[in-house]
Amino acid sequence: MPQNSPTLGILGDKFLSMGLCKEAVDAFVKFGDVKKAIDCCVLLNHWHLAVELAEKNGLVQIEPLLQRYAA
Repeated sequence: MPQNSPTLGILGDKFLSMGLCKEAVDAFVKFGDVKKAIDCCVLLNHWHLAVELAEKNGLVQIEPLLQRYAA
């Protein structure tokens, strides 16, 4: 499927609803929505992957993520 295809966002949502974190993250990242991929990780308690994605993509909001992870 081509990058940024709207279908990737829909697939990501479907994977998220089924609890398939890795597949959802892959779809959201390919769609170009890294923030949604990180939110997916947080919702499904995959904190390590959320922090890794935030660091890799230079997201400034990593501090609140780390605080929630520590709590």
